[in-house]
Amino acid sequence: MRVCANGNLRKRNRYDIFTGVESGLDLEGEIGIVAPDRTIATAPAGPGTAAPAVPVYEPSPALTLLRGAAALLGDPADRLVDEIARDYPRSLARRPAQLVRAAKVAPDTLAELVRAAGFVDLDAVRAHAGRERSVPRPRRAVAGPRRDAPADRTDLGLAMRREQAAVAASFDAVRSSGSLELAAGAILGSRRRWVFGDLRSRGFAQLFAGEVMAALGQVVLVDPTAAGVLAAVGDAQRRDSLTVFTFRRHSRLSVRLVAQFAARGTPVVAVTDDEHGAVADDATHVLRVADHDGGHSPTAAVAVAHALATLVAAGAKGAARRAEQERAVAADLRWYEEDPA
Repeated sequence: MRVCANGNLRKRNRYDIFTGVESGLDLEGEIGIVAPDRTIATAPAGPGTAAPAVPVYEPSPALTLLRGAAALLGDPADRLVDEIARDYPRSLARRPAQLVRAAKVAPDTLAELVRAAGFVDLDAVRAHAGRERSVPRPRRAVAGPRRDAPADRTDLGLAMRREQAAVAASFDAVRSSGSLELAAGAILGSRRRWVFGDLRSRGFAQLFAGEVMAALGQVVLVDPTAAGVLAAVGDAQRRDSLTVFTFRRHSRLSVRLVAQFAARGTPVVAVTDDEHGAVADDATHVLRVADHDGGHSPTAAVAVAHALATLVAAGAKGAARRAEQERAVAADLRWYEEDPA
């Protein structure tokens, strides 16, 4: 919309894809907005005034914004929006993994749809919809740092805040996309659980395998050698799963192992900081670990691995019985200096 030299107003319509709203000023000087399925009052310009009254804009419904974004993204996003609209707004209370699984789309589709609609994450969609009507909003699992906390200008304080931010960003990414829950389900449903990490990622794989072994059987930590990789590839089946830890710059052994497992149809769970790398392209589920100026965050990598192992253990049948048997064996073999009371 623009004003001519003689003070008359010209109409220039503009349709905003992300808000689903068409705005403009008509020839009589009346301004307003038109949204789908919504009647909005306009503010007429009074006689003798140089400019029309300021219009009152009403926010577009969250579902309208999502449909506009889906029109740009294509078929997978359309199916996801249809699933959300099936029981809207109650559908927003479902977990991201439930929405993704019901719509039969990739976890990345939900994140792309939400961002294309102008929201940060699914919680922002719930908040927007909650202002329209009452929508239950689950509480966040990870709380951010207090804003009123005293500033610490030491190097240690800066490093700690950087790692805290990376952990919070990693948790938010894997939770909001539903990829963490889907990855845990793939590991639980597999016959044999292969775990691999090479070079600096070896420690992450060992920690994860140790936690999963406490709750599940058939957990195999692949030795990062040619012989170990050949044995794993030779024994891998379609009903197995591979959890690999790899970060930039990726180990060649990790890339080749993931490619071999993917070629056999074995589900691959990749914990990585490179969601567009060679490993992520072949992986079935990608758990992205946030990075910073110094590379990937080891604290965030351990946190994501622990969260994945905890979710796997929570869904394992007989995990409590297995843990009790291990404690009994440890007591018989006197592994510890002091037995727990």
